Amino acid sequence: MGSGKYSAISGAEARMKALDVVANNLANINTTGYKAERDLFESYLTDAVQVQQAKGVNYTRHTARFIDFTEGKTFATNRQLDVAISGSGFFKVETDTGKYYTRVGSFLRAEDGSLLTVNGARVLDDADKPIELSDPAARIDDSGNILTSDGAVAGRLGVYEISEPERLVRQGEGMFRLEGDETQGVSPLMTPSLLPGHLEGSNVNLVMESATMMQVLRSFESLQKVLKSYSTISEKANELGTF
Repeated sequence: MGSGKYSAISGAEARMKALDVVANNLANINTTGYKAERDLFESYLTDAVQVQQAKGVNYTRHTARFIDFTEGKTFATNRQLDVAISGSGFFKVETDTGKYYTRVGSFLRAEDGSLLTVNGARVLDDADKPIELSDPAARIDDSGNILTSDGAVAGRLGVYEISEPERLVRQGEGMFRLEGDETQGVSPLMTPSLLPGHLEGSNVNLVMESATMMQVLRSFESLQKVLKSYSTISEKANELGTF
């Protein structure tokens, strides 16, 4: 198979992967706290790389898939236990399977007073302990303090800074697991900026994703035509060989 045909096949495969990512992003455009995914691709075209790594063949390689942690737009809910993070940081939660990080601040008070996420994970404070709300009317202020109905501080919501967000692995329901040593590169924010009564929406940009989808589809169609041309050339070459 010729180098050009390898290039067209690998390019078409790369566009299919890119299309999957775009489709998933668009499907989550209204998902609270969703973070878009991005793909990185690399073409082996330079002389040194082509000879040493690609063995003389031009092709496109899928390098990595990463999560875009750009902040999404916030929207008001007016619920006293809803809170959005303005700027960097993550809430820390705990389930029976371990501890996770999330930007989804839609919390509720369980019957036993535990502060939980909507999917039942326990919300942790800045000392890494589960938060208990003895006062049903407790609320969270813009600094993360948990205030009782008479204004007394009953605790503090944990908002954590992660120096290497690329270590976060998506786990579903807006939660991320941190790979590696959790004691490295993770620290509570002393002065977090929060928006009580708000939630952070998806950071998917409809216009950008739609434009990317159209570009990927056009590129994929072009590569299909290239492959068809290579097939036609191969057929003609075989015919010439019979004379």
